[in-house]
Amino acid sequence: MQTLDAEQKRFITQEIQNWRKNRILPEMYCDFLLTLYGREMVEDVPESETKKHWTDSILSMSIRQCLTVFISIAFICIVGIYFTVFPLPMQILTVGSIFLLFGIRAIKVKEGNSVARSLLMGIGLVSFSIGGQWVLAQIQMQESGFYFRIALLAASALLWLVCGMIVRSAWIQWIGLMHVAIAYMLLIMHVMPELNSMLLQWLWIPEALLLIWMAWMVHKRKRGVSAALLLTAISCVLAPEMMQLMRSDINPSWAIQVESVLLVKVLSIMLIGFYFRKQWVKWIRDNKNI
Repeated sequence: MQTLDAEQKRFITQEIQNWRKNRILPEMYCDFLLTLYGREMVEDVPESETKKHWTDSILSMSIRQCLTVFISIAFICIVGIYFTVFPLPMQILTVGSIFLLFGIRAIKVKEGNSVARSLLMGIGLVSFSIGGQWVLAQIQMQESGFYFRIALLAASALLWLVCGMIVRSAWIQWIGLMHVAIAYMLLIMHVMPELNSMLLQWLWIPEALLLIWMAWMVHKRKRGVSAALLLTAISCVLAPEMMQLMRSDINPSWAIQVESVLLVKVLSIMLIGFYFRKQWVKWIRDNKNI
């Protein structure tokens, strides 16, 4: 059998690492192959390749990158200071530009750096959601203003979900689903302002159970979507009490009862999570996008 030199072993090891990273082969097979070439774990790579100080990035920056950072900071400062005095078309253009800039930058980031992709995309989406609501508030509308706000929440929800799937982020998809939940809550408060506790439970708990069932159905194929559905279901379970506590005319004695029910729900969720901790911890570790 021909003996491999150090350079060939290093090349083969990098290829096996790529197979494991892209899930081409199961982890146990990759560990076995790495053991054959003198590597017991994938993480056992040279220290010089894994540990780099953040100042190394500064030392390696070019003049073009420095100017890009300066222009970006100056643009954000100018927009933050003068955004409220911009005319309405300029505000709309600014919000759209910020979203596009951060969204395109997030897509260009390598897939292995999921945190940076999610952070950049999240900044762009937050700018769109908050900026969109601000622009809508500047438009003088009476009754139709409420439904325009609901429509904007629905559009924002769709955008968050699509972008979350693009960057494969369960958190971004969860925030998108929460936009839908907030729109649903506002519709309930607008159409039926006088609601008792039992009716609110009926309006939220069945939806939460449906989301849990949907999360279970897709948890093997779409783990990011499943995590977003499960987090939204937990939020829906707590929504009835949160809606009651948000009312300005709530009786203090009744508020104590609502808070007690809320604490019981939170405790129940924590106990269920503790009982199934082995399953969901393993599930999160197996999926790097959660």
